[in-house]
Amino acid sequence: MAERKVLSKYYPPDFDPSKVVKGGGSKIKNDKLPTVRLMAPFTMQCLQCAEFIPKGLKFNARKEKLEETYFGVAMVRLYIKCSGCKHEITFRTDPKSNDYKTERGAKRITDGWRDTNDPRFKDETEQETLDRLEAEAGEDHVQEDKMAELEDKMQDSKREMQVADALDEIRSRNARIERNEAAEKKIVTQKEEERPFIELKNGLGKYYFNSKEEMERTLAEDKLTAWRAFHDEKGNRIKRDHDGKIIKRWTPEEEAQGLHLLPSKSEQKAKPVPGLEDEIIDDNYVPDTRTDDQILADIMGQASDSEDSTAQRMRAMKKKVAAKKSGQAAKRQKR
Repeated sequence: MAERKVLSKYYPPDFDPSKVVKGGGSKIKNDKLPTVRLMAPFTMQCLQCAEFIPKGLKFNARKEKLEETYFGVAMVRLYIKCSGCKHEITFRTDPKSNDYKTERGAKRITDGWRDTNDPRFKDETEQETLDRLEAEAGEDHVQEDKMAELEDKMQDSKREMQVADALDEIRSRNARIERNEAAEKKIVTQKEEERPFIELKNGLGKYYFNSKEEMERTLAEDKLTAWRAFHDEKGNRIKRDHDGKIIKRWTPEEEAQGLHLLPSKSEQKAKPVPGLEDEIIDDNYVPDTRTDDQILADIMGQASDSEDSTAQRMRAMKKKVAAKKSGQAAKRQKR
């Protein structure tokens, strides 16, 4: 059993610490390279056994960093082994062409998309590379200018189309408005030409008739309709509700006495509304006992009056109403 606590160790006189290999035992130089996991960047064929190594096949490769650089970009050499014969294959990175180059152990299978005449895949000096990059940058700038000019032209054409559409819409709207105005003017002109030659004015407005007979007939019918609204078939005075039903009748004698003008019991009980005047009571009122034919004949005779006579009757009616109101006020004062 070995000693558990080693208090002292022996070093021979010829001991050289620099010759001691760390890691336990001697190893070859390639073993010191780091191992990385990668996929084959291109399709290749082994020169030892003619085995094809497809692109994308995974390997455990040793990576060696080279001293040379390309515009400050470091270059790397990679070591892999053939999957068939374990023959060593090496390839390196090529920053100039943004690709890889085979060095030994295999040959690259040419890709169909690669242009062998492309200067990027040929050896060129640094000056040639700079000239080529400047030329490519100039071409890109010219291409960008052309694209910008094309975009500006497209925007201008689009703007012109929008303006043209807006103008067409405005023109069509104006034309439609002009057509409508012309049609309305034509209709108004036709109405003015066809206007009746008889014009009648009263307190309700202005009316036109095609003939004198039509005016007389219309006035007679209106007056008869108004008389029938307050009289029944026998000529009695009546009172209707909001639905048009007869709720009360007065005989011609009662109408002559003015009883139809007196308020009803419900109206007497109701509170007076401020601002409303009492009903007009005329002791000299005489009921109209004429028949429908007599009323129609009288209306036909009155319809032949001129416009001035109609205005005079309206003024006389207003004076009569004012006199009735003054008489009613005098009666209330006597009470």
